[in-house]
Amino acid sequence: MNPKHNGHGLPFEILKWSLLIYTGYRSLDILMTTAPSDNLISVIPGLLGLDVGVLVWSHLYEKKAEGNQATLAALMTVCDIIGVGLSLLADSLMHSGQAATYKDFIGVVSVWAVGIIIFLNFVAGVIYPMLSPAAERARKEKELNAAYELKRKEAEHDLALAQLDLANARTNSAARDLRLKATGLLFAGNPDASPTPTQAPAIGMAKGMGGPLADIPTEDEIRRVMEHMKQTGGGDPK
Repeated sequence: MNPKHNGHGLPFEILKWSLLIYTGYRSLDILMTTAPSDNLISVIPGLLGLDVGVLVWSHLYEKKAEGNQATLAALMTVCDIIGVGLSLLADSLMHSGQAATYKDFIGVVSVWAVGIIIFLNFVAGVIYPMLSPAAERARKEKELNAAYELKRKEAEHDLALAQLDLANARTNSAARDLRLKATGLLFAGNPDASPTPTQAPAIGMAKGMGGPLADIPTEDEIRRVMEHMKQTGGGDPK
């Protein structure tokens, strides 16, 4: 933060406020003279955007502004000083014998220059709080929170996929175990006997699961093979 000064001495303050009163009067005069009516409401914004604006922005630059705020305050101080100078010059010409000669210049200053400077003061007044360190920290924290939330969602998605892969692996393993059990029951059973209540579901699932064990022989095929082996003494079926 810029160090706060305790003033620059009485002579400086007298000079500053004397010149401010003078330039303020000249700015007010040209604004009232060129305004569409004598209504002060139409000229006060112009005065605030010129002489008062110089004091406000210079005060902010010297004692309050930080970082980008200081840059904005310095630019607006220069902008308002230029506006005060143009108003002072236009008002001086208006009350001189050359008013008719510089009528166009006086009109441009009182309408365009003052209008633009008022608008710039309005814009700067809106932007100034947005450039404060607190606002910048809040904006960065919001960006970090958004990035963290995105990474968290990506991690949750990856975890869900991993859990799904694990569940599929467990299901496939259980299916293989069931096929092996069903095959063992078929070959170990009595070929002349009907499948037991325990064997029957295993046989059906072994045939319906798919995969390499889906082609296991049926009960009838095993019975025929066993009968043939008994008749031929263990030879290969023809």
